Amino acid sequence: MFTPLLTRHRKVAVIWLLMAGGCVNLAPPWENVKDATSQTGGTIGGGNTGTIDDSAGGALASGDAPAGGTNGDDAPGAGGMGGGLQIDGNPMIESGGTGGSLDTGGSLDSGVVLDTSGALDTGGVLPAGGAVATGGTLGQGGNAAGGAGGTAATGGSTVAPDAKLPVDQAPKHDTNNGSEVVPPADAGVDAPTDPPPGPDLPSDPVPAVSTAGLVAYYTCDQTAGTTLFDSSGLIGHDATLSGATSFAAGQVGNALALTATNGVDGGDSGGYATLPPGILAGATEMTVSAWFKVTTTLSFQRVFDFGTSSTTSSMYFMPQNVKGYPQFSIRLFPEAGAEIKQDVILTGTTIAASEWHHVAAVIDATGGHLYLDGVLAASSTTMTLKPSDLGAMPNDWIGRSEFATDPYFDGMIDEFRVYTRALAASEIAMLAGK
Repeated sequence: MFTPLLTRHRKVAVIWLLMAGGCVNLAPPWENVKDATSQTGGTIGGGNTGTIDDSAGGALASGDAPAGGTNGDDAPGAGGMGGGLQIDGNPMIESGGTGGSLDTGGSLDSGVVLDTSGALDTGGVLPAGGAVATGGTLGQGGNAAGGAGGTAATGGSTVAPDAKLPVDQAPKHDTNNGSEVVPPADAGVDAPTDPPPGPDLPSDPVPAVSTAGLVAYYTCDQTAGTTLFDSSGLIGHDATLSGATSFAAGQVGNALALTATNGVDGGDSGGYATLPPGILAGATEMTVSAWFKVTTTLSFQRVFDFGTSSTTSSMYFMPQNVKGYPQFSIRLFPEAGAEIKQDVILTGTTIAASEWHHVAAVIDATGGHLYLDGVLAASSTTMTLKPSDLGAMPNDWIGRSEFATDPYFDGMIDEFRVYTRALAASEIAMLAGK
């Protein structure tokens, strides 16, 4: 009996010595809080017996309480203590304070949004008077100096309110800018108002004469050169000028001036133009028209002559024949010594020097026709020869004859046209300005 009792006491003493030697703290854990006021929420280790550390974070290392109770703020967050966790029936930590979530100050308060002064207030737009006021345009006085309302009205400029206006723009009673410059009085009589509009002018006329069959058109509007330019639109139909030629004011724009030196037979010379060879070869109808003015009235001088030679074939117009009358002729020698000659003569008509006239020689199915100044002057139904009967016609001249003894043309030629068709009387009248 004694021995067991001694043994039990010895065990108690051993346990007491071990606890004392190991410095075991038998105080309750809630009394071992180092500094309850300085903790930011300790981690509870081991559930029932864990120590409280200084480590940040209010989450429970174990247990049933919800994690994450701390807040970046100084106050402990809600949930910082274990939900019902106890050590020996006593709460481990005091209840956490409110404020664990963002308090009302954490959200943007009403001061964060732009208040009414943050937007453009009524002063942000141009104040009244910033636009040009009525009267800023020229007034009824009509000149830039002014007239009623002619100067800029007060507030009409966009100058800042404290800026000084130029003297000549200052208001009359502006004492900061000196005396007002008063515009001079309107000394003259106001110009009358524009008269009511008259009738509309006619539009540009459609080209009067069709260009169908037009194989050469020499306007003669140039001022110099040895080439007479073609305006028909065809290629290679310019004419070549020879002898004494020049350009001067004509009937329409400029004209080709031809100067002749005419003397005894065989000694004649002068200026002329050579057209492309055979320009009417093969044509069964034709029209040659031109304005002309003679300087010297000479018999047999030619406005034009198309053919081969004086002994083969020719077709021409001369303002004056041996009797002094205008004449259009076509000639052919079908065989040596046999001449066929057909004429349209304006008997009783004479052409005076230094006068412009328009001529048109026409061959159609009814015969030959001669127009003078836009009017049909004579016709011949016996003119049956046609350009197609005259062969190649290599000599196509303005101002020169197939006959070497005939004088050269002395005068001016303008608006020279050649067609491979017979123009209507209305078309010829248009070319003559009728």
